[in-house]
Parts: sequence; structure tokens; C-alpha cells
Amino acid sequence: MQQDSLYTAYPFTTDEASPAVKSFVARPREKTVSSVLARLPRNATEWQKDSAVQANFPKTKMTWPPGAKTDLPLGDKGKVDFRVHHKLELHRSEILPKLPFAVPEVPFRPLGMAGDPVPYRFQNDDFVTTAILLSFFLVVWTIVRSRRFLSQAIKDFFYEARERDNLFASRTESELRGEVFLVFQTCFLHAILFFGYTQMAMPDVFVQVSPYKILGTVLGVCGLYYLSKIILYRWVNSVFFAPWQVRRWNETYLLGILAIGTTFFPISLLFVYFDVPAEQLILPTLIVLLIVKLCLLYKSYRIFFSNRWGFLHIILYFCTLEILPLFLLWVSLVALCNQLTTLD
Repeated sequence: MQQDSLYTAYPFTTDEASPAVKSFVARPREKTVSSVLARLPRNATEWQKDSAVQANFPKTKMTWPPGAKTDLPLGDKGKVDFRVHHKLELHRSEILPKLPFAVPEVPFRPLGMAGDPVPYRFQNDDFVTTAILLSFFLVVWTIVRSRRFLSQAIKDFFYEARERDNLFASRTESELRGEVFLVFQTCFLHAILFFGYTQMAMPDVFVQVSPYKILGTVLGVCGLYYLSKIILYRWVNSVFFAPWQVRRWNETYLLGILAIGTTFFPISLLFVYFDVPAEQLILPTLIVLLIVKLCLLYKSYRIFFSNRWGFLHIILYFCTLEILPLFLLWVSLVALCNQLTTLD
């Protein structure tokens, strides 16, 4: 093998250069690997190149960084895997000393640093996006199919209640099914907005419980709420009021559900796709609910209690059938979502 004696014949330092060379040198250049290899003869072997690089760049003592694990590798169930340890010792004692170049050992470190988990977002969920798009197109389809009925219902909303034919009598069966879907779509939007409240006010529930469980729970509770309201209204109104008043109120109440679902849709889009914080959507949500409830209060007064002492009856009627169920709905949703953490 050819001897590595290149640096006796080819000095590279400026201290050993001739005085004529020193007079032309303004400042020493930074030594690089390419500059060292460029000074070697063309027929230099790979071993000589490696020897030249190691001579110009001396090795520094390697120190373990703080926090590095230098213990034996562990196998299954936390026990020391002596087979892996034996291979490592064989590599260090027999293979590394025979290599003509330095091989630094890389210390063992844990598998990265524990970072913050990425929060769940509706805009990255294909199922939620599909449901929102489907509900949007079906709402538009239902409104277009029922535009004549809706325009007439809005015109009649501010008129004095009187006996007349049922508006639903001239409507097709598909439009009636559309109203059932509107109730379901309103419940779905309730679930999305309440999920935003859960993310803001109940972080333990948001982290521990699956988002689909939260959506399913809120969707089921809201569906039961609206179904119970419709049944309760029909039972109470059929006992105390005339049939034409009952029909008029049922149409008004379904129109109120449609108004809630339509106005909640852009609010839900702001939360899902525009990253608007949930605390900023509380005020517009409450304003929408307040306006719809005031309109229902006005309409119930015009239909049922338009006499002199009707305002006394409307307080009892509206608080019992509208305000109290809404309060019970909110308490039930909060309690059930907290209960989901114990079920998991």
C-alpha cells in the first residue's frame, strides 16, 4: 500500500512559505476540503486524499449532548435486548478500528420531541363538508319548490289571523318531506354551533370525546326537542283553540324553524371554513334566536290572544311552551356532553 507521506513533500501552511510568497498574501484564506484536495497531485489515491483531509482538519473529541440516552437498547416489554447490544459491541470493537477514516457515533435520542396535538377542525373533515354541501343544496331545492308558499306565508305573517284554508292542502308530498328535512337541517346546524361552544368552553370534552359523538348527541337531542315541541303545541292548541288557529300556528312555527335554519347556515360557514372563533359567533346566534322568538311571540298573540286581556295569557303560554323548553334544551346538552367523558 502506498504510504501517506504527502504532507512532508507538500506543505500547505503559510508559515513555511517563502518570503516572496508572504509579501503577496494579504490575509490567509479559509481552509476548505476542496482547497486541500486541489493541491494534491492528479494521481493521488483515495487513501491519500482521506489522509490529507484528516491531517488538515483534526478530529475533536465528541461529547454527548444533554439529554441523550446512552443506556442499552431496550427490546419488547422494556427488557434489555442483548442481541442488539452484542451486535453494537462487535461493530465498535472489530469493524470501526479497521477503517482508515473516522466514523463518528451518533448518540441515541428519543423519537423526536412531544409537540402540541393538531386540533380537530371541521374544514378538514370530508364527512362534515359533504353533509354541509348536501344540506345547502337541499335547502335551496326546498325553498325553490316552496317559493309560492313561503312568499304567501311571509305576507300573511303580519296580517290579522283569520279563518282560512290550510296552505298545506295545495302542496305536494315532496314539499312536505322538504319541511321534515328543514327541521333535520336546523338540528344539524345546532350541532355544529354547539360543537364550537364545546371547543371554547369545555376543552376536556373536546379533547377526550370523539367529535362524531358530540355531533350525534347534539343532533339527537335537538331532533327530540323539535319533535316534542311540535307534539306539545298541537296537543295544547287543540284543547284550547279552534282548528283554524291550530293550523295557522303550525304554519307559523314551521316558518320560524326555516328562518332559524337559514340564518344559522352562514354563521356555521363562518365557524367551519373561515376560522372565526366561537366566542365571536355567540352574539349573532343569540340575536337570531331573539328575533325569531319575538316574531313567534307577536304571532301567537295575534292568533290566540288578540283580546283585551290577552297579554296576560300570552306570558304564561309562551314561557311554558317556548322559553322553558329552550332552557331545558341547553341544560341537557351541557350535561350530556359532560357525561360523554365518563362513558369513554
